[in-house]
Amino acid sequence: GSILLMEAKTGRLLALTSTPTFNPQSLSGYFDPQEKKRLDAMKALRPWRFRALQDFFAPGSALKVVTA
Repeated sequence: GSILLMEAKTGRLLALTSTPTFNPQSLSGYFDPQEKKRLDAMKALRPWRFRALQDFFAPGSALKVVTA
């Protein structure tokens, strides 16, 4: 999932995060076999994507709060 925090009046982006994640530093230099195994196990969760920018989500949950 992802979380995006935005200022309502100006549209200014305050915070942005995505999970699950990985440490890009772990991909440089020596590649630890344990880290590769962990990332392969998470492949179905797509840890390589930054969900806040690269995935599409329906706005249904946000609209429920407005209509309530």
